[in-house]
Amino acid sequence: MEKYTFLYKIVDTLCNEGNIDNLLDIPEIDSKRRYWVIRSTSGNFWGDYKNNSFVAIGHNDYTYKMIYDACKQDKIDSLKKLIEEKENTSRPGIIINQIKKFYEDIKCGDVIITPSKNSDIISFGIVTSDAYEGEINSNAEFDEGICTYYKRRDVEWIIDVPYDKLDPYLYKLFCAHQAIFDAKEYSKFIDRTMYPLFVKNNLVHLRIDVNTTDDISTESLSYLLNLCSTDSLNYNNNSKVIAKLAVQSPGLIEFISNKFNIASLLTLLSCNAVPIRGGVALFTKAVKDYQDIKKKNNDIKFQENEEKRKQEAHELEMELKRTEEKRKQEIHEFEMNLKKSNFINDNLSLEKVDETSKELDLGIPNIIDYINKKEQN
Repeated sequence: MEKYTFLYKIVDTLCNEGNIDNLLDIPEIDSKRRYWVIRSTSGNFWGDYKNNSFVAIGHNDYTYKMIYDACKQDKIDSLKKLIEEKENTSRPGIIINQIKKFYEDIKCGDVIITPSKNSDIISFGIVTSDAYEGEINSNAEFDEGICTYYKRRDVEWIIDVPYDKLDPYLYKLFCAHQAIFDAKEYSKFIDRTMYPLFVKNNLVHLRIDVNTTDDISTESLSYLLNLCSTDSLNYNNNSKVIAKLAVQSPGLIEFISNKFNIASLLTLLSCNAVPIRGGVALFTKAVKDYQDIKKKNNDIKFQENEEKRKQEAHELEMELKRTEEKRKQEIHEFEMNLKKSNFINDNLSLEKVDETSKELDLGIPNIIDYINKKEQN
């Protein structure tokens, strides 16, 4: 039962109403931060943005100082006239407003979203600097993909998401084609895309990915949602657990509550999912090894070793069964101990939780990551 030691630590803290903050390091999102989509010239500069941790906007002929001075000296109409003639546009205000947004409205800590070429990948990052005028690479005009814009901000890129794996509520965001625009309306969907577990406005959000491409049975979905009820866990009843679904198979479920309840739910889901010291990790490896051997059985190059391979496959299959039985026994023993501690109620079966997790192919945040971060700090 050593592999469950870290879970017992959390269970003990929760059952004794201890401070979960002492165990888990969960990122906290500032409710005042803003969200911006900045395009990368049809994705051409996306690679440069990612590789060198920045984002930029164009209009190189017009500095922020030109716009600032024009506004301050009441000469904005003259500047608009200049832009109108030089750019052959009837809407010079768009260029002025884009530069002002980049310099004045975007702040450190804000979120930047930028798509790659053809929007195949969407990148999400955090602004880490004020706007500045950077040096343009001397090869920029000759080397496709190197940014030719000098108005820049540094960005710490957090995550890249393939377009077809996006939160379904974010697709509409990319229907707009402005070079830079406010995406605050989509903030709750952006937050859960960037972080599977986070705190915002004193509530904890937990995103569970449903990765199966098969049809989802109402029984499995209902069972998963029922884990949020007091029939499963001894939750803190001062705060309900809210579930938000975007399950298109694949899709996601978002749970929202206080730290006590979300930590309880994540701990329960982690009982069978965390790959520590054997267990699931050993089981998964055994499955892969067995599949590899079966694949080799179909390869004509190995015909001379047919009997040996059959024996290896048989032995591995037996080991697979023994590993699974051992794992089930460990889960059962752990379940009994959780019931003794009053962490879970008598009617809950961890084996049923495990079956549901497998059927839905759940992507569960690794709780160990959040424990390790706390210990490292």
